[in-house]
Amino acid sequence: MNLMKGNIGTGILALPAAFKFGGLWVSLACLFLIGVMAIHCMHLLVKASRLVYEKAGQSGMDYGQVVAEVFLLGPHPIRKLSRHMKIVTYVFLSLTQFGFCTAYIVFISYNIQLVVEEYSPSTRWSPQVYQSIVFLVLLPYLCITHLKILSFFSTIANILMIFGLAVVLYSCFVDIPSTNLRPAHGSWNDFPLFFSIAIFTFEGIGLILPIESQIQNPRDFNGTFGIINLGMIIVTCLYAAVGFYGYLKYGDDVKGSITLNLPGTIFYNIVRLSFALSIFLTYAVQFYVPIEFIWSTLQEKLVNRAFCHRFGEYFLRVFFLIITYVLAAIVPYLELVISLVGALVSTSVALTIPALLDIILCSSIYNYDNLQASNVQPQWFKLKILKNVLIVFVGVLGTVVGSVVTISAIVRASEHS
Repeated sequence: MNLMKGNIGTGILALPAAFKFGGLWVSLACLFLIGVMAIHCMHLLVKASRLVYEKAGQSGMDYGQVVAEVFLLGPHPIRKLSRHMKIVTYVFLSLTQFGFCTAYIVFISYNIQLVVEEYSPSTRWSPQVYQSIVFLVLLPYLCITHLKILSFFSTIANILMIFGLAVVLYSCFVDIPSTNLRPAHGSWNDFPLFFSIAIFTFEGIGLILPIESQIQNPRDFNGTFGIINLGMIIVTCLYAAVGFYGYLKYGDDVKGSITLNLPGTIFYNIVRLSFALSIFLTYAVQFYVPIEFIWSTLQEKLVNRAFCHRFGEYFLRVFFLIITYVLAAIVPYLELVISLVGALVSTSVALTIPALLDIILCSSIYNYDNLQASNVQPQWFKLKILKNVLIVFVGVLGTVVGSVVTISAIVRASEHS
């Protein structure tokens, strides 16, 4: 359940817009392909964690620590990069979480704006005004630093999200048009936007190791019918259903979030506000992870500074809240914010780094007697390395091309507005 909750957020609501960029059938096929790669990379991360435990005797490590230890187990030339890669991983994870939070502010403000203008047509405030209101409400909420309290709010958010998704799917099935009315594929120029949004939705790889540490039997987690496969297959099918039927229903009129396409009745406005409240309550949970890392790092340098130790974390929270608010105000386009985060950092975290770790481990096993696996033939290592190189290539290409295309789209959207 935690794995499924960690992968369902604003990204799933932007998938119909992603299908607009990729086309109906091409997007569906590519979404499943991306899902297979993302799930496989989750398995690679778990495998790396367990091999590190066997060789270094360390358990309960997080993503960044596993990256550091794998580099230490690798060939001598790359071992000196261990500490740097650990920092890079933490930075990417933090940027991913802050990217989620930026998208959350855009999402909440747009849905509230739509409801307000539905009942008060004369109220024509800019999105930045609504974002400022959301910012002010988030200020006291982010002062809650206890994870147990946040877990309670997270449970409420999950209930609201499930309710909202059920309504969205139901609305898509009402008077659904023929698939012949939608293009099977989009343009090559827009396809990177689809890829970046799709990668953004598979946002739960950072939860893999914490969840694994709570599982007593490893086979229950990453076996053929384990938690990873079953949970992520359900999540991927849900992604496909929302993306496919959402685009099929609304076509090129689909908005950055499908909630903006729902009818303007009282019931659907309640659904919009339910989604907005759900994402609002999730904000502090997403904020918790990077703040914990950054604050624990800063605390080591705040020796004998009682004031900083007492209030420093709150100032840090406000500082990064301001950053996410400013970014949301600069780029108030939900699908483009999600695409930018997906291209810049999510691709590296979800695909590139896990595949790179497996390349290092395979190289070490193949080249060093103390790491050889006697029951595996050398040619299998070459095939594994080739497969991982392909994933790294897809990840790097997605990062570079996706970032360039998304930034260009943001510039065009800003000029148009």
